[in-house]
Amino acid sequence: MKAAMIEDDAEFAEILKEYLKKFDVELVNFEDEFIGLSAIEIEKFDVLILDLMLTPKNTKIYSRSVLSILQK
Repeated sequence: MKAAMIEDDAEFAEILKEYLKKFDVELVNFEDEFIGLSAIEIEKFDVLILDLMLTPKNTKIYSRSVLSILQK
């Protein structure tokens, strides 16, 4: 399984990446939300994990972008 994550905390992302390896999950993290959203349009991922501490402005951007990508 291949998972994309948009998370600006690189240390947390690395810890989660190592943990998920035990379950055969390849985690690709994007620290920048715009690069991450572009990547999920280009590459196929089975799972998308978003940063829990999104600002309201970014939440709207993520929601609209993710829904748009998923509807394709």
